Formats: sequence, C-alpha cells, structure tokens
Amino acid sequence: MNILVKIREKGILGTIKALKRRALSYPNKIFISIKLKQLLAQRMSLLENDRLDILEIRQRTLNFIESLRIIDSCLRTQNKFGGFGVPANSSACEDIDSIDPLVRLYFLGNYRKEEIKKSLERAIVWVLVNMNEDGGFVFRRMEPFVYGHKLMSSGKDESAMFPTWFRTLSLAYLAKALPTSFLGKFDWQFIRCPGYQFWNI
Repeated sequence: MNILVKIREKGILGTIKALKRRALSYPNKIFISIKLKQLLAQRMSLLENDRLDILEIRQRTLNFIESLRIIDSCLRTQNKFGGFGVPANSSACEDIDSIDPLVRLYFLGNYRKEEIKKSLERAIVWVLVNMNEDGGFVFRRMEPFVYGHKLMSSGKDESAMFPTWFRTLSLAYLAKALPTSFLGKFDWQFIRCPGYQFWNI
C-alpha cells in the first residue's frame, strides 16, 4: 500500500506505529526498541515543526534498520583467519567488501561496536598475510589470478597492482577505525576522485 494512502487511513501516528512494529520484528528487539524510540521522537519533533515530511521519516527509519542488517551480515562473513569470505583464503575483493561498510558504519552508531572493532583488528593480520616481500599483495593466497584477460594476470602468490590497491586501501580504512593500532600511526591520504577511495566520515 502506498505510504500516502496509509497516512490518510491511519494518520501520522498510526503510520509511525506501523513502522515501529515492522522494526521490532528484527532479532535484536531491545536495542531496536531503544534506538527507534529515540529516532521516532526526534522525527516527530521535526515533523511538528514542519521541517520533515512523513516520507522522509519512513525512509530514514528504514535506512537505520538496513544499516543494522548490513553490520550483522558483514560480521557473519568473517572466517577463522580474519578474512571475509567463504574460502579461508579470502580474496582482496571479499575482504574490502566487508571491511569498507564495517568501518563506515562503525562511526555512525553504537550497534555491535565492540564486535566490529575486534573484527577489524583480526582483519589487519589477515590483510598483511597477503603481502609479499616485494611490498606488493596477492589477490588470493595459493592461487593464480586473472583479471579479465591473460595480460592482466598474476601467478600463484605473485604480487599484482589490482590486489595491492585493494589491500592497501583496506589497511587505510582499518587505520581510520583503529587509530591506536600501528596502522593508525601513518598519515593515510584519500584522493577525492571516482573510485573506492572516497572518505567522507
């Protein structure tokens, strides 16, 4: 049913209560209940002052719930070696695909914050396991890598530019979340240009 139709039938408070019931179906109900009450109170205050409409309230509430699900999913992907992926020798892509959102969401709330921190600390070790003596990184340990064409390939445990970029970027993100770690002592620089290197936290 369209949100505007719901508002006409139930009114603003009825619509917000329906959104709350939907949110409370999420597993971590105690945390959601506290955070959602705060969120809805803030949104209602803004609504009363005509600064925020109901569609925005709905979208922000749903965004909040989805961010919790993202954290849960990313934490579940971590394997026993500290990488993120089904195989134990997780790839540069699999690792950064969980490290990036975990680091960004770490700064946006307190949900499972200590677990995220421990997860990221474990990830540092795994990323560095993929570094070779030449200073470069492998895409996936113990396997050759082909990136679309044989000229864009590397042998088993051979350093390559693409995984070196992703794994160095992973270390930079980890340093932002863990400033007291040895990685945090480096002055990591992020260039504002297209690519994964945006850092706007």
